[in-house]
Amino acid sequence: MDKKKDKINHVLITPGEAAGTVSAQSLGEPGTQMTMRTFHYAGMADQVPTGLPRLIEIVDARKEAKKPIMDIHLTGKASKNLKEAEKFIHLIEHKHLGDVAKIREDFINKQILIKLDIKEIDEFGIDKNEIKKMLQELFKGSKIQLKNDKILIDCTDSKTLKSIRRKANKIVELNLAGIKGIQKAVVLQNKKNKEFYIRTSGSNLADVRKLEGVDTEKIFTNDVMEIHKCLGIEAARNSLVKELYQVMELQGLSIDVRHVMLIADSMSNNGMIRSVGRHGLSGQKTGVFARAAFEETIKHLVNAAIEGKKDYLLGVTENIIVGQIVPIGTGKVKLKMKPMKHVKVSEGKEKVTKEKKVTKKKETKKTEKKVTKKTVDKKETKKTEKKVTKKTVDKKETKKTEKKVTKKTVKKATKKATVKVKKGKTLKEKSTK
Repeated sequence: MDKKKDKINHVLITPGEAAGTVSAQSLGEPGTQMTMRTFHYAGMADQVPTGLPRLIEIVDARKEAKKPIMDIHLTGKASKNLKEAEKFIHLIEHKHLGDVAKIREDFINKQILIKLDIKEIDEFGIDKNEIKKMLQELFKGSKIQLKNDKILIDCTDSKTLKSIRRKANKIVELNLAGIKGIQKAVVLQNKKNKEFYIRTSGSNLADVRKLEGVDTEKIFTNDVMEIHKCLGIEAARNSLVKELYQVMELQGLSIDVRHVMLIADSMSNNGMIRSVGRHGLSGQKTGVFARAAFEETIKHLVNAAIEGKKDYLLGVTENIIVGQIVPIGTGKVKLKMKPMKHVKVSEGKEKVTKEKKVTKKKETKKTEKKVTKKTVDKKETKKTEKKVTKKTVDKKETKKTEKKVTKKTVKKATKKATVKVKKGKTLKEKSTK
């Protein structure tokens, strides 16, 4: 666990690291040492571009690769048997009628003459009659004659010579067999597992995947945009990483894969593959100054002025232009501090003593304030106590008054009773007499 933690900590980037700038440098600096030469792939007559031309092609996100290549791996017997693998070439390799025959226009007799190469036709398993049917479907109404290895097309219905030339061009491009986009195919053997696979000049990933006997999990093409169409953005991102790293490796330049991965991520994080230039990443930056610093300076500044845009100076280039601290590394950190009074040495100890006295006075004032606060609090408490005592005294007095009132009422009642008794006695005495 400790070893794993050490590895994880070693991989981590410090906060505020300029990862984008470093990755740009790691690709840009070796890019200056690259050669313009092309590289010869095994089994391919065409020279495949590598080095700087290929790097520019990938970074610019070109819609079509200059020299697309496919590696088609096979399943079953075809992967271990050479003859079975060669049969796939006839299924994959795209053949036009112009590749298998010689076509000539006879403008005097208004005819098109087609001479078939029977050996090549037999290799691909194409029948003469099938070619005749294809031509009849293409030119409905015109007479077509088949004699041995020759086909005659009557063009008397065409009014101009240009129309005959157009028909001849259509015949040249007539599809006979194979998959569109794949010009040549060669069988090669893998040195490690000794399995046969097919390498093609040209690419058509969608149609090749439909063929039976093809290992769909191991198909490779160097056309990144085609991978994006067929397999999605994640597959295209992985292809970008592989192609960029391979270009650098073939030139003998060693680069950290993570730098390549960062560029591939930034090119594909939008769900679409974007170029790095002014039509892609650099032209889509949020800051106005950042866009203006790369290319088309006046255009970006004028548009921003017309629309009244704001630049919040979040990036590197914006802050460099303005002259502020770049938000990288220690520039990311923001601290607040209280300003302190600096003492000059030339003025001596007097200022220091004055400052000390000032500080002492301030402290004494603070203590006096605290004392006054305490005294005020004590006075307030005494007042409240007096109020409480007054209330209690008032309550006692009210009780005393109540008692006095009750005593007076009792005395009055007793006096009345005695008067009544005396009156009663006098009345009895009178009656007796």
